[in-house]
Amino acid sequence: MLGPATYAITENDQLAFNILHWRATVPRALVFVAIVIVCLMALSYIADGPESTLLVAVGGVAGAALMFTLARFVLVPRHAKRAYREFALIKEPVKLSMNDETFSIVQPSARVEASWTQIIAWNEDLKVFAMYVTRQQAYILPKGQVEDSMIDFARERLVATGLIARGKARK
Repeated sequence: MLGPATYAITENDQLAFNILHWRATVPRALVFVAIVIVCLMALSYIADGPESTLLVAVGGVAGAALMFTLARFVLVPRHAKRAYREFALIKEPVKLSMNDETFSIVQPSARVEASWTQIIAWNEDLKVFAMYVTRQQAYILPKGQVEDSMIDFARERLVATGLIARGKARK
């Protein structure tokens, strides 16, 4: 058994998780934006010929770049701060323990014991390790507060239970 590790999720940890989660959604959003731009280019070509098609393409790419920049640097941080303020449980101290079959999270007002197979995906960056219980919600392990050995153990257990790559959901 590993742990218990004691940590508290900070607003910066919540922001790091939201940025990590946002990055994972960007490829799907880019496909949608590309389809919209191509459709607009086709309509422009039909209506005005090839001259306006280039303008539509440049405008679409510039608009998409602006949209993604605003999302990353304004909307995602704003959402993360609001979510952190509203979610009282996230601010409570956490005791995390792990073994080969399960992990447990104990807080003053909550207790979770879960099998590794209940995690549907995992992802990480330099700041956080996230174990997803839904496509939107995850247990956040701040790398600055949780020992590398526990993060490595969690990653190994998740891979052993079928989550072979970060960011890939269980089927």
